[in-house]
Amino acid sequence: MHVTDRDLKRQAQGLFPPTALDGGGHVPAQVLLGIATQESNTWQAAKFAVPGMTANPLIGNYFGIDYYNGDEGDDWTIRWDKADCGYGVMQITDGMRLAGKERPGEIAMPYDKQRAIALDFAANIARGVRMLQDKWNETRRAGLTINNGSADRLENWFFAVWAYNSGFHQNPGNGQPWGVGWLNNPVNPRYPADRPPFMETSYADAAHPQHWPYPEKVLGFAGHPIELIESPGTLVHAFRPAWWLTDADRWAVKPPTVQFCDTSNQCVPGKEFPPQADEVLGEPAGPCAHKNSAGEYDLKCWYHQPNTWKANCQDSCGRELLRFDPGYAYQEDGTSYPPVCSLSGLPSNALVVDNLPQNVPSVRPGCAKPPSSGTFSLAFKQASNGNYPGKIDVHQIGAAYGGHFWMSNTHDSESREAVGTWTLNQVRTGPMKILAHIPDPGARTRLAEYRVNAEGGERGRFISQECSGNRWLNIGTFMFNGTQPRVSLSNRTADGDGTGTCLRRGPPSPAAHRRLGSGGAHQRLVRPGADHGWRFDRLPADPEPVGTGERRRGLARPHRR
Repeated sequence: MHVTDRDLKRQAQGLFPPTALDGGGHVPAQVLLGIATQESNTWQAAKFAVPGMTANPLIGNYFGIDYYNGDEGDDWTIRWDKADCGYGVMQITDGMRLAGKERPGEIAMPYDKQRAIALDFAANIARGVRMLQDKWNETRRAGLTINNGSADRLENWFFAVWAYNSGFHQNPGNGQPWGVGWLNNPVNPRYPADRPPFMETSYADAAHPQHWPYPEKVLGFAGHPIELIESPGTLVHAFRPAWWLTDADRWAVKPPTVQFCDTSNQCVPGKEFPPQADEVLGEPAGPCAHKNSAGEYDLKCWYHQPNTWKANCQDSCGRELLRFDPGYAYQEDGTSYPPVCSLSGLPSNALVVDNLPQNVPSVRPGCAKPPSSGTFSLAFKQASNGNYPGKIDVHQIGAAYGGHFWMSNTHDSESREAVGTWTLNQVRTGPMKILAHIPDPGARTRLAEYRVNAEGGERGRFISQECSGNRWLNIGTFMFNGTQPRVSLSNRTADGDGTGTCLRRGPPSPAAHRRLGSGGAHQRLVRPGADHGWRFDRLPADPEPVGTGERRRGLARPHRR
């Protein structure tokens, strides 16, 4: 069955239909793209994938690791109760936890919707659009409008974007605080008071995004799109920027620091009140003078008034620029790192053991999987609390043999060890030659030790995976005596954690652990008259996301621009 781009759009919007905006209009493209950049770098798949490759979904913090407490010693401690289940381009979080594992007050979405958000960028974006539309309507109905309130001007989305990130506190009607929260108020002392508009003076702003509140970052990205990999060695702008009539108008996209600090929310510009309530202890002193019933400063200076910092917004505010008119066909998928989909280069009687069951199709288009003659398994060390830290750094990539391999960085810790094992599905006697298939993207370690259950005991062979992409490497010839040949590879290496560089054309390569290709699955054993294949793979550079993805954090489709 042929599925058209229009069919995909209808399916996504059928699951997450848009809603009309109060006051008319639509979400400006660059507002949505600014959110997508801040949340995910506009990625649906994990950071290891480049356009045309598939990978696991991009997930905010699947294992609930506390990366920001200054203690690297617990960066392998799994905290399921702290997991950030934000998925894909828009980092959709609400309703994405497993049914039965929801947070208090959360309702898990139906499985088909969760799956669509995780795997289909169109569905993910459709859900993000609907959430943003809802926040526009919610804040507007509560009386919170910016400037002239017209939906076609970017600055007017400040309240909706604020609420998209940190929520909106409804009016209880009893005089208690309500409105958009303190976290994203521009006067919050978390952010330098003298900061320029985000990305206006330097792209280096993206290296320390914590110095700007969320709406300022979104509007900054809207006018200053980042560069992303289009194909290995090629960088392009992620999207077309929004536009303003003058540079001064674009500079003024950032509201004055004290714009949302006045008597209406008990905020006193220039004053410093030390937060005292238990839930805000440790926050910096600032102008929020609201006190709780115990007389403690509690940072509930929540804003709920209409506000204007551009009186002539229809002229001075930013506008969207549409790259594609409605109905324009999707661009073709990328083709980075084409997979190997045949047994080319192997003897006609070679036996290959793949890393996925035979009934699992290749995720790369047009890649028919050759038959597999065995099984593959992964094993991990169990921690005292029952978790498996080694699972944190094992990933799936849609490239190389059959369009799929497993990848891990190398480690020197036993607790992080992951071992992949390929087992032939038949008993063999006599000499057999074993080859491993090394993936094109990223294999770097020089100390990949393949362990073989040969006659007389297990034997180890070291090979260098550096610059060995998409080809078979000879592991050696081994004798077997009435056993099922078995080959294993661990991500634990003698040189442990480290960095590796391969001098070849490819995507920008920041320092990274040596990557161990443990993926795929194809090794071959060759004896006179009988060959078998197995393999272990590894992967490319991993550019870090620019945004912080503070709130909404999928096997995803190839990236598109």
